[in-house]
Amino acid sequence: MKQTFTTYEIGATLTYEELLATAKECGFAGVEFRTGHVHAHGIEIDMTPEERLRARRAAEDMYLEVSCLNTPCSFHDKKTYAENIEEAKREAVLAHDLGCGRIRVFGNVIPDGEDAESCVARVAEALKDVAAYAEPLEVDILLEMHGQFNFWGYCVPAVRAAGMPNVGLMYNCDSRDLVGGSVRETFGRVKQYVRHVHLRNIESDFPFLELFRELLKMDYDGYVSAEITASPDAKRVLKMHSLCVNTLFALAEKTL
Repeated sequence: MKQTFTTYEIGATLTYEELLATAKECGFAGVEFRTGHVHAHGIEIDMTPEERLRARRAAEDMYLEVSCLNTPCSFHDKKTYAENIEEAKREAVLAHDLGCGRIRVFGNVIPDGEDAESCVARVAEALKDVAAYAEPLEVDILLEMHGQFNFWGYCVPAVRAAGMPNVGLMYNCDSRDLVGGSVRETFGRVKQYVRHVHLRNIESDFPFLELFRELLKMDYDGYVSAEITASPDAKRVLKMHSLCVNTLFALAEKTL
C-alpha cells in the first residue's frame, strides 16, 4: 500500500511544485489532484501538451506519482449528464498524459421524484461509456462512495452493471458504514471493487485499524489517500498523518 494525499482542502492553496515538495518531505508516494479550476496547482483539462509533459516529468524527477485525478464529474443529473460524460473523457486523457492510472467520478444523489433503480442504471451507463473510452488509455474510472451513492446498494449495482474491467470504487471511510462500531460487514460488500481509499481525518473514531486489517487480507496494493481539512501548517499535519498511518499498518500486520 502507498500513501498519498488529496488537494481537496489541505493542499488547495499550494502550487504544483509546492505540492510535490510537500509530498516528498512528508513521506508520500504521490499527490491526488482535485480538478475543476478550484485549486492553485493548475492540473486541469485545458493544460497544453507541453504543460502536461512538464508536470509529468516534474513528478517523475522526484520519484512521485500523480495518484488520482478527483474530477467534479457527476452522472446523477439528467440535465448535465452528457456534458459530464464528455468532461470525464477529457479527464481520462489528462490522467493518461500525466502517467496517472485513475480518475474519480460521482453518482452522488438520487434526484427527487426518481426511483433509485433508474438513477443507478443511468450512472452505470455513464461509467460504461467513459470506461470504454479510457480503457485503451489504461485509466480506471472510480465511482466515489459519496452522498447517497455511499450506500453499497447503489454503488455496487452501478459498477456491476457497467461491466467494464476498468471500473471500480473509491472507498470513503464514511461513519455511515459502521455496524455496531465495525466496518467489516459493509466493507465486505464492496471490497472486491475497491481500488482507491480516502482516509478522512485519521484522528476520528472511524475504525481505521480494522479497515487496514481488511485491506491487508485482500492484498490491497493501491493508495490510501489523506483527505484532511485545511491547516496553516500543512507539512506538520501531513507528516503526523503519515506517521499515524504507518504505525496503524504495522499494528494491523502484527494483529492479523
